[in-house]
Formats: sequence, structure tokens, C-alpha cells
Amino acid sequence: MGRVEHSSNLHIYGAPYVRAMSTVVGVGGKRLELPCPVAGYPIEGITWEKGTKFDLIHFSNFNYHLILLDGRRLPLNSRQRLYPFNGSLTIDPLDKSSDAGLYSCEARGQNGLTARQSLQLNILGKFQPHGTLCNEINLIISHYSTRLDYKKHENSSRGRKCLYIF
Repeated sequence: MGRVEHSSNLHIYGAPYVRAMSTVVGVGGKRLELPCPVAGYPIEGITWEKGTKFDLIHFSNFNYHLILLDGRRLPLNSRQRLYPFNGSLTIDPLDKSSDAGLYSCEARGQNGLTARQSLQLNILGKFQPHGTLCNEINLIISHYSTRLDYKKHENSSRGRKCLYIF
């Protein structure tokens, strides 16, 4: 009794598609990775832009899509890195004054087809040394809320206090 087997890759072609992205909250001074949730085949490239002006396009009763009107292609500086293998954007370290804003991810497929989605990046402040006590803050950031838990402890050898600035 004989047996024949064959295996091969199956490529299902499809136009690029970027899933909707929600607001992201980062912490100043920390590293943040923003994934671009892309589907479709083949994807020839993924680009990111940052802007301040946007327009809302209404899709249905409760769905809106943000479109950048003044986007600048990233990276803009050495703190921003694009990873072409997965389309993610990494910012390290985050700076509240220059990194907060609207970001847009665009996937480009064959024959010039593109898809784009945007997200709002909000950035919380960072630890600043000051005084003789240290306040340790644990941030629990969920999709819907931010909760701050404060724990005080002495740090007399260093002689400083850590404050959390928003």
C-alpha cells in the first residue's frame, strides 16, 4: 500500500486592511511600541505619520474614523524606530511635549491599494527627583480608566523625593 503526500504554501491575495485602533496612554520617559494591525496579502510596506489636524469621517450611527490632514512621515528623530517586519513604531523614551498627538498607520499593497487607521497617543508625566521622601506610584492603565496607587517610603540615604507630574 503506497502513500503520497504534498505540502505547499497557500497565499490568499487580498487588499490591505488596517483594524481600528483606540486611544493609547503612555508614560513619559518610558518605551512605547505601537503595533499597526494589518491584514491582506501581499503587504509591500507600512508607514507611520504624526499630525495635529484631523477630520472625522462618519461611517455609521456610532462609528467615526480619524483622518490626518497634516501628517509628517515618521521617524522624525532618533527616539522613533519603525520595524518593517511587523509594521510597529517604537518611541523610546516618550516625551509628553513632543510625542503626544494623533498617529496614523498606512499599509500599502499591490497596485497602489492602501488602508489607513489613526490613534490618539496621550502621555502621562514622569518621575522627577525632589526632597527627602520618595512616593512610589503604581500605574494601572486599562482601556477605560487610569488608577493611581501611592505608597510612601523613606529614602534618607539619597535625600530626595519623587513626584509624579501630569
